[in-house]
Amino acid sequence: MNYFNTPKRIDHTVIKFCKSISPHSKPEYIQLRPELWCRPNDCYNNVEQKVAKYGGKRQLGWRIQVMPDPNPKFMIEAVHHAIWITATGQKIDITPQPNVVGKIVFVSDDITKLENHRIGEKYQALLDCPIVHEYVGLCNLESEHYTSKTKLIKQPKPPVELLMKQEQLKDLIFRKHGRL
Repeated sequence: MNYFNTPKRIDHTVIKFCKSISPHSKPEYIQLRPELWCRPNDCYNNVEQKVAKYGGKRQLGWRIQVMPDPNPKFMIEAVHHAIWITATGQKIDITPQPNVVGKIVFVSDDITKLENHRIGEKYQALLDCPIVHEYVGLCNLESEHYTSKTKLIKQPKPPVELLMKQEQLKDLIFRKHGRL
């Protein structure tokens, strides 16, 4: 199953979520053209190497995803990300994205600074359901307390109990709202 995917439309929900993260930028579709040498989940270094070799510049921002696919799409997520802007101004995502074909939704962010620690994801519920809200709350907790405190070169290590509770809630969501 594909648990993350690109929103099919940049609708009011996507725009509102993006405004809460980067109020002065508009979400847009960016062409996905992964380079063979690029490593998944290493967008900052991938783009830095591309700029060093071919020019252009790096743009930081957020990749927007809905979760899961197939339905029910119960959560929207923003993952801090870097894309390459060519010398002619074309925006391209060169980092391989699992379960994404063709394009991503990206919102630029010139305010959030990349330093020595990971920048945690941001989540919002798409279904008005207490179980979904609890799940999203745990995802945001994981992001704030574990991901954001992890050095860039390391993987976050949230407590197993937190991860187990998230899985339990996800199963409840699927049971309540169905799985197509």
